[in-house]
Amino acid sequence: MRSVIVAALHNPNGELFHHLKAIRDELKGLFSQAIVSVTNSTFKKQQSFVSWLKNDDFFNVLVNSTNISIGESYLALYHKAVGFCQPGQILHLCSLDRVAFALQSEYREAFINDMRLTCQTPIVFQRSKKAWVTHPTNYRELEQLVTKVGKILFGKELEFAWCHLVIKVEQLQRILPLLINRDLSIIAEMILLLINDINTKQVDWLAWEDPYIFSCNLKYIKNCKEKSKGEVRKRLSYVIPMLQLFLNKNNSKKQNMVNSA
Repeated sequence: MRSVIVAALHNPNGELFHHLKAIRDELKGLFSQAIVSVTNSTFKKQQSFVSWLKNDDFFNVLVNSTNISIGESYLALYHKAVGFCQPGQILHLCSLDRVAFALQSEYREAFINDMRLTCQTPIVFQRSKKAWVTHPTNYRELEQLVTKVGKILFGKELEFAWCHLVIKVEQLQRILPLLINRDLSIIAEMILLLINDINTKQVDWLAWEDPYIFSCNLKYIKNCKEKSKGEVRKRLSYVIPMLQLFLNKNNSKKQNMVNSA
């Protein structure tokens, strides 16, 4: 039974779409199906491309309603995946821009090998040191802060702001009803719920994809991001809720210890 790729798609300006067309055949060779949720703004501005997706049986497309939050969009996507796929089937929860970059870069062979790897799920592919160096410093340091705090509290070095999680249908189905947050911190919440069983693998193919997707010079765009207060605000918008999630979980553990004493 072949695995399924499950991904949210937010790209109103359409930069990603020619990359998806270029990798479609390779995706079909690696996965049995692609379950994709499309944001409403992307649908409105890129209707011809969304129609192209819908007309290809490989893509199972969900278009989100206007006012849905990012956490709600992930929930809708993941509920669709567990409802559509078979028990025991492996799901690759990921982002299509990262996949497009990996398949069209020097990391192609390593990425394909990892997609074909028979592994114990759940497993989160984590950015290696080589991959992290390509990211803007503020991006890297803020997300790695979450990793460092998580290691102090929970004893494992994990990417809570993950880019690629491999999980079986029944494993995802088990945690979906337990998810509370409705912002991007929902992905950290998923890792917390899986923390006793989670496996990890460091990979180079999770290098920063933006310069390739947007056809920009790496040094130039990286320098712009590192000087941008907007970039810091963007990262803090999910890093702070993730840290609050840790605090809530840690306080809950303490309360349970008091109650059982």
